[in-house]
Formats: sequence, structure tokens, C-alpha cells
Amino acid sequence: MMWGKKILGEFKLSKKELAALFLCLTIIFSISFFIGGYSAQKKNESVAALNAKSQIGNDEKQRALEKEMKEERKQQIAEQKFYREQKKLYAAEEARKAAEEARKAAEEAKKNANLNNQGDGSKVVYLTFDDGPSTTVTPRVLDTLKNYNVKGTFFVIGNLAERNSSLVLRALSEGNAICNHTYSHNLNKGDGNYIYNSTKIFLDEFSRGEMVLKSLIPDYKCKIIRFPGGSYNREEFKAAAVAAGYHYVDWDIDTYDTKQVLVPAETIYNNVVQQTRGKKYLVILMHDAYAKSTTADALPRIIEYLKSQGYTFKVFQ
Repeated sequence: MMWGKKILGEFKLSKKELAALFLCLTIIFSISFFIGGYSAQKKNESVAALNAKSQIGNDEKQRALEKEMKEERKQQIAEQKFYREQKKLYAAEEARKAAEEARKAAEEAKKNANLNNQGDGSKVVYLTFDDGPSTTVTPRVLDTLKNYNVKGTFFVIGNLAERNSSLVLRALSEGNAICNHTYSHNLNKGDGNYIYNSTKIFLDEFSRGEMVLKSLIPDYKCKIIRFPGGSYNREEFKAAAVAAGYHYVDWDIDTYDTKQVLVPAETIYNNVVQQTRGKKYLVILMHDAYAKSTTADALPRIIEYLKSQGYTFKVFQ
């Protein structure tokens, strides 16, 4: 109570006055404390209100986000359904195309059979010569055909036709047929330009060969072709050829004049005789390439034999 005594001493306040002072101070402190508490409460209430408002905003944002995600999911489901439908349509179209190609291939096979078989009951033979023209063998073949008054079909290689164009024109002028046997006849499997690497390369080869023939023969329209090595077991390429508008022709009599560089003429002749027995429709495979001189040697006897058997000589055109 020392401070009280000091106050009493300095201000000379009576005990009543001092009590009144303390009472006033107490009241003032109480009011201050009440006001401070009230302000804190209001502040807390304000903060709580702001937090509540913020929470409401967050909830709205969350609901908006969830709604957006639902819409995106619906869109994804719709897109997936669309893609599935497109895939089904694509598969159906591919199946339709495959069926159409199979149908065309079947028609082409029938057409090729009709090319090889006239069906009129007569005995028919097609003399065909591949891999020319060559300056060493083709002229001899043409001389023989002319001497016996028969015609042949020449499946020419485009780059050789470019170099030996006069032989192509001679063959045509003498009534023989000129058909397409690719531009390069490249059968090197290790080469990027190997004819059977792809249907694109395959068709490009025939397209280039056809362009050469059209450059030599302006009105050339023949779409009959022969696959290098034949079409056997090349279904994809058959379908591609048919789709491109070509008619492919193979053979049923092989003279085997390519079994070695020079097959004896007697062997070539005997091969023809042995394979023709009992057959009415013949497509005979021979070659007029540079190294096939014995084929030209055997040709007169082959023609004589076929004539003696009553065959009519025809060409593909």
C-alpha cells in the first residue's frame, strides 16, 4: 500500500476520495476490457463470416469443376463411341473392298482362262516369247514366224524395247502381238527395286513399260501383261494388277529354255512334244533374250509339229 500512501501524501486525497478514484478506474478498466472483448468477438465473427463465404465460394468452384469434369467425361465417352463406330465402318469397308477384289480376281482368272482357252472345240496354240527384244535372237524368231506364216506374242521388256525399237515395230508390222513384261524385269531380291518388293514397285514397272510401248506405238492399248517369273502364288500382285485394269497371262507349256544358258534345241523341242499330248489349248513359253539362240534353232521344228497336230496359231491382243 506504499504507492497509495504516496498518492495520499502528494495529492492529499482522503480515503473516500481514493476509494472513489479506484472505483472509477475499475469501471474504466471493465469498460475497456468489455469493449476490447466485444471488438475481438466482432472481429472473430467477421473472420468466420469471411471464411464461411470463402468456403461457399470454394464449394461452388468445386461443384463447377465437378460439373466440367462430368461434361468432359461425357464428351470422351461420346468420342470413344464415335471412334468405335468409325472403326466398325472402316472394318466393314475393308471387308467390302477385300470381297470386291476377290470377286475381280475371280473374274480375271476366268477371263484369263478364256484367253487361254477359246472354248470352240478347236486346237489352239499361242507361241509366246519373253524377255526381248534382242538383236541376236528376235530377228531370227521373226524370220521363222514369217516363213511359216504364223504369228506370235512378244512380252517385251521396256528398257530393251527402247534400245531395239525397230524390232518392236517390225514384229507389230508383221502381225505379231506386243505385250507388256515390265520395264526392267528386275528379279534381284536384294535390290530395293526388286519388282515384288511391293505392289507399288510392281505396278510402276508395268506403267513404265506401257509408257515405252505407247511412245513407240501411239495407238497402243493392250492391257495384257505377263508377270516376270509368272503369277503363281502372288495373290496380292494379281489383285493389284486386276485393280489397275490389266489382264495377266501365264503359260501351260514351258520349253525350259532358261534352265541353263544354252539348252540344246533338241531338248527344247522334246519338252514341247511331251507336254502338248492330249491338250487342245496351249500357251507355250519361250524366250527371245540375247542368250537364247537355241530357242530360235528349235522354233521351226516346234511350229511344224504343232501344225501337224492340227493346231491353229493365235495371239493375245
